[in-house]
Amino acid sequence: MISTEDLIPTLSSRLRAKPATVQVVEFKAYKSKKRLNSDSQSVETVGPEKKKVEEVDMKKARYEIMKFGMKKMSGGDKEKTKEMIAVELGAKPDKNKFVNYKTLQQDRQREKQQEREEKKLFEINRKTIGKKSVRKINRNDVAKKKIFKKRNKGAGGGIIGKYGKPTLSVPKHK
Repeated sequence: MISTEDLIPTLSSRLRAKPATVQVVEFKAYKSKKRLNSDSQSVETVGPEKKKVEEVDMKKARYEIMKFGMKKMSGGDKEKTKEMIAVELGAKPDKNKFVNYKTLQQDRQREKQQEREEKKLFEINRKTIGKKSVRKINRNDVAKKKIFKKRNKGAGGGIIGKYGKPTLSVPKHK
């Protein structure tokens, strides 16, 4: 066998022969005591900051009361209440739920039918009273008013208002 003395010494063989030295470093994170003392004193001395702390406590208490009340609610009411609380805390409200088109059409037809019935009842009431409490607007009346306004535009009516301003036009001779 070959002995270690017969070999040519290299850098790696020298490093292997020496024991590895390990350097141990300890890190201690600490909070300064001055900071903690100054914060506690400022909270006690300043009144408005104390009120803010109480407001947060009131919000927490209100939330806890809502949670307690939700325990006795049924499924649908519970979901609505949870959604309401989430929106109050800053969440986005849910989008409108899907409605079947046929049911939507039926709802709209019902609404139109109710409007028609209300109009009929209103007409009956108006006729029974005998007074024109609400005047029905006629399209012809609206058109006549527009024409009348156009005719009377200008300097307070009169000939200029009806026919417009005269313009000077000189005929050219050929």
